[in-house]
Amino acid sequence: MSIVTINVPDEVIYNLYNSEKEFVDYVRMTIAKELYRNKGVCLAYCAEIAEMTEQEFAKLVEESKAFT
Repeated sequence: MSIVTINVPDEVIYNLYNSEKEFVDYVRMTIAKELYRNKGVCLAYCAEIAEMTEQEFAKLVEESKAFT
């Protein structure tokens, strides 16, 4: 698996999230959902990116449809 690094000002992370881990989890899930919905990446790969089981990721995607 590749590692991607982005620079985000500390103020952005700590003003919006309780911890760096919470921010990283949010970014992982957001990227995984976008790849699944818009780029046709398979559920298994997206679940791996989000660090979730396939069942957990499928539920996340289904629940987030209510907000789009």
